[in-house]
Amino acid sequence: MVILKKVTAKLMISLLILSSCASSPQNYKSSNSADLDKFSPKQSHSNRDLKADLLEFLSYQKLDSQEIKFLHDRVKKKEVGSDLRNLADEFIYNAQLLTTQKSYALNVNAQDIYSREIIEIAYKMALPIQLQWSKDSKIGLPDSLILGKLQGFCQSMQADVLDSLKNQLSLFPQSSLIIYSNRYRNAVSALRDSIPGVEVIKLDNSKDPQEFAAKILGINQSINRFQVITKLNPNQKLQFIPNPRSDISQLILLFESDDYKLFGPALRYHGGNNFNYVNFISSMDAIGDPKQLLDYEGVQLPISSLLLSKIKNGSAESLEKIVERSILQDWMLLQAIKKSKIRVAKIQGMTGLISYKRGSCAKREIPLHRVHSSWFST
Repeated sequence: MVILKKVTAKLMISLLILSSCASSPQNYKSSNSADLDKFSPKQSHSNRDLKADLLEFLSYQKLDSQEIKFLHDRVKKKEVGSDLRNLADEFIYNAQLLTTQKSYALNVNAQDIYSREIIEIAYKMALPIQLQWSKDSKIGLPDSLILGKLQGFCQSMQADVLDSLKNQLSLFPQSSLIIYSNRYRNAVSALRDSIPGVEVIKLDNSKDPQEFAAKILGINQSINRFQVITKLNPNQKLQFIPNPRSDISQLILLFESDDYKLFGPALRYHGGNNFNYVNFISSMDAIGDPKQLLDYEGVQLPISSLLLSKIKNGSAESLEKIVERSILQDWMLLQAIKKSKIRVAKIQGMTGLISYKRGSCAKREIPLHRVHSSWFST
């Protein structure tokens, strides 16, 4: 259900169309039923991984009572670890609390630049979200959903991604190299504070990508050493493959989206399999078709387990503005949970694993997943 109050003229037509569809209880139920086809109890669950199914439920987008009862029965009958059982029991209890409430009102500023996205997400969510629009709404969204801290979360999306990069840097504290665009100089400062002494190089956009990569990865030095050796014995024919720096094992890349297209391939060409490559969240900006992720094959990206699952099963048909839309969806879900009687919850959000506790801000963990061609093999 979507309610309109003091909405702008630009949103009037689209909002009325969606309202007419979403306000009917029959439509609400059929929407859930359609989403649950692949998880229907009519299918054999004996070969399904309970942990994988629970990932879908913890997104709080599967709230059909029959499916929740079936999950409860599976947990009771199956021998599962205590951690998995506790997560399932917590979800089942929370789902009952969520579904007892008829609707969840969400006050949003009618002038917000993300108004259209909010309407579309509310229409697709499993929960009956009521959007109450007003120019005087105190709950405004920041101009940048990535840089700004949304209400209910402890940190911004960028800060949470930086925490993931800090954890990754701690695995190779003495052998990591950070390469960054000028736009992310403040983010790099935060990373340097966590790992003092880590090597940092600013990206030089004026240089040819191949030349830049060869220089910073030590390829030019390797070639120079070979030339010196061949001069000592010019009659001897030697096979030579330039070797990149041996003191570096990991490259952390904080580029703008266009720079990934230019400098990313050059760095991987000269670095080969000698390095672990990690991209920043900005590498997702220019991706529309999910298969474009194959341009980053072998590279670690900040992608939530839920989004990765959707990519693998083909339900994520487009990744256009996926970061912003994921942030909005998790924020809207969090607002509904805050209005319920839920005390604690583990949420597999579109942005990452969210830990909610009533009276506290929600913490978010964003995993790093290595892109692999098998994601698109089905």
